[in-house]
Amino acid sequence: MRFFYFFVLLTISLFSSAQTRQPVWSVEQQVDKFGDPIKSWYLMGEAKGTYSNKIVSDKPLTVGIGFYPDLGACFILMEGNYKANLYTGYNFSLDVKTPTGEEYGFWMVPRSGGRFFPCLGPTKKINKHEYWDEFSQFIELLKKEKYLKCYLIDNKYQSYTFKIDCIGFTKAYEKFLRLNNIESLPILSTEFLYNIPE
Repeated sequence: MRFFYFFVLLTISLFSSAQTRQPVWSVEQQVDKFGDPIKSWYLMGEAKGTYSNKIVSDKPLTVGIGFYPDLGACFILMEGNYKANLYTGYNFSLDVKTPTGEEYGFWMVPRSGGRFFPCLGPTKKINKHEYWDEFSQFIELLKKEKYLKCYLIDNKYQSYTFKIDCIGFTKAYEKFLRLNNIESLPILSTEFLYNIPE
């Protein structure tokens, strides 16, 4: 229970940070439920884009991107001032395109509050032509590219398009790893993510 309460605090922190932080990538120290700093740091980023559904099109979107030493990565979609209402019944692909036109697809688990998480697998063939890419490849793309274009659509046919500015990510990511004394970002299992409270 304490773990889930702590996770809720991290999610709230991600929302507030994503709306106010400059520059795009920064490393911040985590706090406990009393607001006291602990020996753990998280990496925050922000992206802008648009969302569309059957009623509206190309409305403003803010995407908070958080990296945590124990909980891996978390994306949060904000439709204007409101958390996105992602359909949580099915996993989906976060499709990514580089400036040179290379395309990738990363397996994501949606949860309530506009949150979605990368997970371990499946990295098997999903049809005759496509495979899911390992999320570690997404990290490598953030390190080497100037920007990434991202697209996702949930099972209710609400689509989200956003562009991630990668400038400054490598330095911030290396600081995040060093301060937390870890070698890489953990990626959680699908089973674990399904147990995150709605």
